[in-house]
Amino acid sequence: IVQTQDGYALSKVGNIGLSLRKENYSAQILEQYTHIAKDLISENPCGRLSILSGEPGTGKTFLVRGLVNAGAHNGTFVVVPPHMIHALADPGLISLLIEHKQQHKEQPIVLVLEDADSALVPRAADNMHSISSLLNLSDGLLGRALDIRIIATTNAEMKEMDEALIRPGRLCQHITTKALPQGEAQKLADSLAPG
Repeated sequence: IVQTQDGYALSKVGNIGLSLRKENYSAQILEQYTHIAKDLISENPCGRLSILSGEPGTGKTFLVRGLVNAGAHNGTFVVVPPHMIHALADPGLISLLIEHKQQHKEQPIVLVLEDADSALVPRAADNMHSISSLLNLSDGLLGRALDIRIIATTNAEMKEMDEALIRPGRLCQHITTKALPQGEAQKLADSLAPG
């Protein structure tokens, strides 16, 4: 999503998808990843919001790139820059999404929110609008009508998130990425650069 002099627009930025390097992740994360990938293209998702949290450098962005790669032919992936997350319920942006949906009726719209911390932590005066927008688009009437799915990355922990966002029916999966254990990291490093 970009903002122009005439309002909001969707602009193609190229392919951000990438095949997932499964050896970088634990079996549990891979299971959760597979669930999200299937749910993104399902007609009846278990939830419309997936949250990837963890410390910087633990693989959240690469999981997102893998999800984009896995679902690129079955949906429209829209990257929402962090500074525009508060505008998700802006009438101009909603009109843009409605127009896009009318042209691509069969495909879900997947909003990718990187660094979405402000829209995930408990409601306060400075983020009320962002959280309300996320709630409406993930499980409200508009989110269902436009078949919107949301992938959000954050450095916040689950216990720091607004309870309404992480309830069953809204939340598809919450993946917490961590650094690989020493042995697995060494094995991976040896396979990438033998000797």
